[in-house]
Amino acid sequence: MKTVLDLYNLQDDVLLLNNDEFFNFVRQVCGDVEADILKVQEDLAGALKTKNDTYKKRLQVQRELLPPSTINGNNNISKITSLTTTPSITMVTSKCLTVNDHITFIKEYIEKHSRKIFDSMILKEGKHYRLTVTLSDNTFEARIKCQCDGTLNLPLRVDKTTFILSNYYKHLGDTNCSMVKRIMRDEKKVVDNTSNNITPSLSPPSITTASPNSDNTKTTTRAKRKREHTCLSTPSPPSSAVKRSKRQRK
Repeated sequence: MKTVLDLYNLQDDVLLLNNDEFFNFVRQVCGDVEADILKVQEDLAGALKTKNDTYKKRLQVQRELLPPSTINGNNNISKITSLTTTPSITMVTSKCLTVNDHITFIKEYIEKHSRKIFDSMILKEGKHYRLTVTLSDNTFEARIKCQCDGTLNLPLRVDKTTFILSNYYKHLGDTNCSMVKRIMRDEKKVVDNTSNNITPSLSPPSITTASPNSDNTKTTTRAKRKREHTCLSTPSPPSSAVKRSKRQRK
């Protein structure tokens, strides 16, 4: 039965224990599995100095001497270690061996870079620039002539596998390149036209403001027209009736 000890109140000579005394102390405090694992890993420095096959044989013998519970514990630790180990990363480096390889490499990277600086334009060889790659004395040379008539020589990398395109990228970022100016101007026109077609008219509707006295004026006009209509519709009395009325008054 494992004895529970207070790790903050250990015996004074615990740091002086060695060999079997130390492992017995660990077995008493932590358990058999932990003690056996430490015992297997005791000679770590020696294991690192020993050849791999020799260490595997020694480890196998020690594992056979351990109880099954300890072996299962070691297997679990090995699985955890294998999961947490960082895998090695293999770097793939492009290497151009022929003139066509270099041409393909340069064209692909210029197309990728053009997607970063333009909205929709993809720079194509033969239309936006002229690319010349030659091989002389086992050395490749590359030259680019831009549509703006600017000419640039591309340097090779130190390992001579591919050309460096930073010179041409810098040229494309220069505001003096007439081709870049034209492309950006055309793309801006397209964006502006699209915005004008999509954005609705924001002009406010016309509002007619009535004058304060308009209602009174309309009312007076209607009353006047009504009186005129009444006067016109009432018939005038005959002349004989008028004469009798005058004689009666006399």
